[in-house]
Parts: sequence; structure tokens; C-alpha cells
Amino acid sequence: VSDPDREQAYRNTAHQLLPYLPDFPELLSVYHYPTLKLSEAMQAGANLILMGDPGTGKTVALADLASQVARRADSTGSLKELLPVLVHAADLNLPLKDSGAVVSCLVDALLRHLSPLTLPQISGLLREAVQTGKLLLFVDGLDELPPRWTDLVCEFIRSLVQLSPNSR
Repeated sequence: VSDPDREQAYRNTAHQLLPYLPDFPELLSVYHYPTLKLSEAMQAGANLILMGDPGTGKTVALADLASQVARRADSTGSLKELLPVLVHAADLNLPLKDSGAVVSCLVDALLRHLSPLTLPQISGLLREAVQTGKLLLFVDGLDELPPRWTDLVCEFIRSLVQLSPNSR
């Protein structure tokens, strides 16, 4: 029995009838399939890989989330306590000389985007974030690299996880 004085929740059965189709995620958007924001999906320690065709907004989504976290927006939940770092995979100076060179590699990747005056401060912030597990790393452009370079970036990420297991 429905109550005419209460607003009825709209029930969309698309999520019950259609499975998630990773090859065609845009199909489900037509049916208002339930979605999560990136910040919601990354709560509780989840690490994500954002995939999609060229031009679908992956870079914009990463940059938007990184800037929200940097501004400590309430909508980012527990992520706002982390230090966001957005790098392009091609800017990483790989392969690493040793596993301790992770922070140096990140600093080198940010060099062209930083003022020489802020570089020592950023380097210190990165080292502290890695030591305390408060780094939130966004690596963009992995799909633009040849497979050999992709393997090097994956090895870099493995080294970072070994060095700082709580970093994201």
C-alpha cells in the first residue's frame, strides 16, 4: 500500500537486470545505473585503476579529485588527510636506481611544474608523506606509454607500496 502523503523512492531496476559491462560503461548511463564518485570508491583504503577510451575524461577526473583533496573538501571524506600528487607516467624517470629512490623519482617528475623556490619544501612534504603513509598518488597517462614503459611504471608503484604500504 502506498501512502500518498509520503514521497515514493524512485526504483530503477536497470541495476538488477543489466550486469556491469566494462567494455560499454556508457550503455548503463542511459538507464541511470547507480554510480559512485571516485572519492567514494576510494574510501576504506581502496586503490583504483581508472580505465576508459581516449577522450572520456580520465585525466580530468584525476585532476578534479586531486584538487578537491588538496583543498580538503568535505566531499573527499578520509582522503582529505592525504597529500595528493598528480604525475604523468612519462614524467617519471625510470627505471629506479634502487627502491629508496621513489621519492626522488616523484620530485624529479614534478620539477618542470614547480617553482625552484618551493622545490625544497615539496621534497620534504613528499618524504614525510611517504614515511607516514599519507601519500595519495595519481599516475596519469599510463595508456599512452609503450608496454615496456608500462611495466617500469608498475614496478615503480610496487616499490612505492613496499616502501609505504599505507600510501595510496
